[in-house]
Amino acid sequence: MEMTASLALSRRHGAAEAGEGSAKKVKTENAVVGYEAPPAAAAAQKKKTKKVMTAVSKDQVDFVLASKPILRSRPSSVLHPRQMSEERRRQSAWVDEVVRSTNEIVRKLQENYRQQLDTKGCVHIEVEVTDDES
Repeated sequence: MEMTASLALSRRHGAAEAGEGSAKKVKTENAVVGYEAPPAAAAAQKKKTKKVMTAVSKDQVDFVLASKPILRSRPSSVLHPRQMSEERRRQSAWVDEVVRSTNEIVRKLQENYRQQLDTKGCVHIEVEVTDDES
């Protein structure tokens, strides 16, 4: 980033203190030279992950199975779409899609949990862990 000294001074103190007409260029550097990541951070980047099966606690299973679909509450302006701006209609459609997809994800998760409970009597999920966690 290059900036003339007079421009930098005039921005801070006004043109009178800047010495009108001085066009000396000052070069500034924002990057830190010779910076390397600490060894702990470098090691964290190199850790390998693997997938393992782990049991889901009964409390978590009960929580998922007890979840109800999200019902979208709508403001009164939604009941009259002609009064809504185009941007508001787009946002409302986006929220509708998020609610719909969230409900679908929860429904599939509940189906999976119920199927596993019926066949195995417990629920297992696949989790990605590093070598340190396993």
